[in-house]
Amino acid sequence: MKALASFWNLRVSFGFAAVCAFLPAGFVSQSDAQIVTLTDNNSIAQIDVGSPQGMFYWAVLSQPGLYQNQLHQQWFWYRVGSDPERSIDTISAPVISGLTPSTLTTTYYDSLNRFNIGVTYTLMGGSSTSGTADIAEQIEINNTSGSALDFHFFQYSDFDVSGTAGADTIVLSTNAFTHRINQADQFEGANLVEVVNSPNAHHGEAGLVPTTLVKLNDAAPTILNDSQLNASGDVAWALQWDVNISAGGSYLISKDKLLAVQYIPEPTSLSLASLGFIAGVLQWRRRAAR
Repeated sequence: MKALASFWNLRVSFGFAAVCAFLPAGFVSQSDAQIVTLTDNNSIAQIDVGSPQGMFYWAVLSQPGLYQNQLHQQWFWYRVGSDPERSIDTISAPVISGLTPSTLTTTYYDSLNRFNIGVTYTLMGGSSTSGTADIAEQIEINNTSGSALDFHFFQYSDFDVSGTAGADTIVLSTNAFTHRINQADQFEGANLVEVVNSPNAHHGEAGLVPTTLVKLNDAAPTILNDSQLNASGDVAWALQWDVNISAGGSYLISKDKLLAVQYIPEPTSLSLASLGFIAGVLQWRRRAAR
């Protein structure tokens, strides 16, 4: 089903991009007010800030007039102490702020007043023929309680590079000094590089869909296994940060995601002329053979 959905994304991406070209800045869907569309230069991203689907569309121009989606799902889970993980949209309804054509901040407030989580997205598209785009993310976890907070934060990522599920390779790399995960590379005819700048993740996991997602949703506390830091196929991966946030303190995670897709230009006028010349030669040969 996922492969079929990815194929359908390819079929409808041109029409979707054409519609997005007429959307106002930071458009929020009227049919579902939780979906925010960001645009910048050659790139479009969509985020459902009110469900675990999270960011489900990220595309760049892969050839003239055609946007190709590279993302199936990317979202965040959290755990306090030994509680089970929950997606951050279960904390509260999202509070949207800082909305521009290419930026979004959404904040979730714990009903027990223990913490809040703010996520800021900044989309930076490349030139129309570059096939590249970048999304910077700033995640801020604030302890609003009067005591230390044992907090665990997870990011789950399921990219479909080249617009299709399967045949992808994911490699999670560790920093030579901290020995913690600081980079993820997933590729299949295109490249995604995600670098965790500050701080590096304490744990990570790469594997076939939906193994890791099941762990995050199984109502039991999870520690990502670190045992498989590379995988191939229809893959997904996750990162985990474990921190004890002091009363009134904050924890900041800064991330940067680079998407690179091979851009296929239109035939040049020279190529078209060459094709016309070849057609003319073939027609002359057919006449000469009569």
